[in-house]
Amino acid sequence: MGRGTLRLLVAVLGCVLATPTVMSGAQPRTVEGHDVEAAKADIQQLGELFADQQFDAVVRAAGPMLARHGLTPATITIVVLEAESRRRLGDRTEAIRAYERVLPVLAPLNNVEQRRFSFVFFRLAMLAQETRQLDQAVARAEAGLRLEPQNTWGQILLGEILTERGDRGRALAHFKEVAASSFATSEDRAVLAMKIDRLTTGRTGASITPPDMRQVSRHEGLSIALVPLSDLMKEVKLADVCVALEAAWRIRCEVLAPLSLPEGEVFVAPRGQYNADRVLDELRRRLPGETRPGRYLLAVAGRDLFGPKTRFVFSWQTGGGNLGVGVTSAYRFAALLDDFYEKPAVLMRRVIIQALSTTASMLGVNRPTNPECPTAFPMDFREFQLKRPRLCASDVEQRDAILRTRGGAARPFGDARSREIDRVYRAYYLD
Repeated sequence: MGRGTLRLLVAVLGCVLATPTVMSGAQPRTVEGHDVEAAKADIQQLGELFADQQFDAVVRAAGPMLARHGLTPATITIVVLEAESRRRLGDRTEAIRAYERVLPVLAPLNNVEQRRFSFVFFRLAMLAQETRQLDQAVARAEAGLRLEPQNTWGQILLGEILTERGDRGRALAHFKEVAASSFATSEDRAVLAMKIDRLTTGRTGASITPPDMRQVSRHEGLSIALVPLSDLMKEVKLADVCVALEAAWRIRCEVLAPLSLPEGEVFVAPRGQYNADRVLDELRRRLPGETRPGRYLLAVAGRDLFGPKTRFVFSWQTGGGNLGVGVTSAYRFAALLDDFYEKPAVLMRRVIIQALSTTASMLGVNRPTNPECPTAFPMDFREFQLKRPRLCASDVEQRDAILRTRGGAARPFGDARSREIDRVYRAYYLD
């Protein structure tokens, strides 16, 4: 599921909640001769099928639903879910046809009403790009941006299509303009920098200036161990995460062998998520602090997590002691990525930022007031994307105090490890 699809699902929910209604009363509410509450119930059912990735079922159910309710602004969501399901099933032609069925319904709406459906134009742009209809892809992306010019993801999509079409000069100017805007998050700027570097130098990482760590001391008194759970996707390279953690905290980090946890104990099937508290209990049982390598143990899962009274959490951990245990999930970091958004590098960048935040809590580092610090607390994914991967001044001050009291013996990183740090910073734009 790409970031565009996250936007799609958010918009779908908005469509359901914003379905036009008449004044409340005892009789069923109707619009244009259709029962709005029945339509909303059908849309809710279809959305649940889509969320469960039952795309064949969505396609089968969409037609009868439209026959009952008709295609109106209130039922566009039905067509959108059908279109997206057809795309997931590999039928681009039918997906395009389904999305295009929406356009005549949008045409009479005003700009405010149309803006809720800007994602339709972006999705049509992506489908046209996939079928190499690049002129049409540009036109569709521009149509979406006329409705929602603040959408940096859509702006990056347009620049990528321009690059593929051969308009490298226009693409470069476009990327630079977007990078200078006030709407781009720290993550957006990293993606834009990757694309600008590739267009200007032919390689990524050219604009990044990694720290020279050759003479910087790495302390031996504290250490971090990363353990992949057996479901972690292969695209997450924990050895590189360790390099970033060592450079930031200046303590040792190592990767342990993958660990399989008993699903019956930690996985809640109806939610499709790990119970984070149960995962921590199992980690303590399997790898007790007195025997495990690394005082601070961080498991990295491929599945989603939830904690007490939460819908989901990026991580769950103990904090502030001489020993610590935590778990973080790469699920949402991978699920919310489109290929054109520099997927491999951004996935790793996200995992590194979250690992910095989780290990900071385990070490006892207090949360900062700056929302761009990697250790800041985000309430949602947009706030997470504001975060940078380098420690802020308050993080560094607390780190140095911890190292003075608990860091133990130290020796320089040296040339070989410094070269690894240089490579990781350039690869994932840890600016």
